[in-house]
Amino acid sequence: MISEDSISETDQQIQTFLKNLTNALTTRKAKNIEGYFDPKFSFRGCLDIFSLNGLIYRLENIPKSKQAKFFCETWHWADEGIRMVVHSEGLGQISKMPMELLLNSDKRVLISGASVHCKRKQFVNVAALTETPFEYRSAP
Repeated sequence: MISEDSISETDQQIQTFLKNLTNALTTRKAKNIEGYFDPKFSFRGCLDIFSLNGLIYRLENIPKSKQAKFFCETWHWADEGIRMVVHSEGLGQISKMPMELLLNSDKRVLISGASVHCKRKQFVNVAALTETPFEYRSAP
């Protein structure tokens, strides 16, 4: 059975992590930001997938006049850590949609992330839609 204490502790851990990440982002310096991410971190946006270096490059180039903020909407425990749906402000394109972030609660680093509610292209296997997928017709 899950105790209210463990839920409260997890809530506190998430809020502390997001607050510390926000503070690190205010400097816009890679050395301050990198420690909050697993070295193999990747973020799947609506149009692109970013490695840790690509994401840090984008974060460093956000104007310092923009104040980053994070708000955790929901979270649940997963085998890999804590899955959170997070809203952000001040991060340019990244802030347009909520994102799902996976936090390794032991190491206190983000493992992966993805934009939520993207309209991603779906590829259809056209051959599977026809009865005879490789029908050839001779020219008249």
